[in-house]
Amino acid sequence: LAAASVNARKLPAVQIVAYTGGTMTVPRWGLIAIDLAGLELGQVPILTDHESRRSGVLGHGQAQVQAGRLIVSGTMSASGPAATEIVGAAANGFSWQASIGVQVIDADRIDAGQTVEINDRRITAPEGGLTLVRRGRLREVSITSLGCDGDTEVSIAASRQKGTSHMEVEVQDTDVQDIEAQRVAA
Repeated sequence: LAAASVNARKLPAVQIVAYTGGTMTVPRWGLIAIDLAGLELGQVPILTDHESRRSGVLGHGQAQVQAGRLIVSGTMSASGPAATEIVGAAANGFSWQASIGVQVIDADRIDAGQTVEINDRRITAPEGGLTLVRRGRLREVSITSLGCDGDTEVSIAASRQKGTSHMEVEVQDTDVQDIEAQRVAA
């Protein structure tokens, strides 16, 4: 990372609760829910604000479903200004959120009052209904200041030394249970 001291073999680890499995309001789509059982997963790029140019790349991670939520475990492997800014803000205590980029393969309209069972929960469509993404391909996960799913979380293992502009980045063994315990404690 520019302006950062990074052990050549250790990059900042990132744990992302990218989608919590419920409904969210997405621009141009309205209220949606994504059935995680129908989502194609794997290694994905981690971007800033869905920016797919080189300047928006932050790193990469492995996506998986755990307890009805989409979790990405990865590395902040990029060294550009966006990665430096995001790691620095996290080290200073900023709570980043996440957003996902999904290529929709199959979706259904769920009418108001209808109930669907997905992601270990029952969701009843409110007035106006919702769109249910039954099948899709996860293309990327973005770190954002505000996610459409307001319960998303990003944990980056980094800290800034007091009184300097020098940032020490340290990889920590963090798992989803640690993130959840930290969130509950807060």
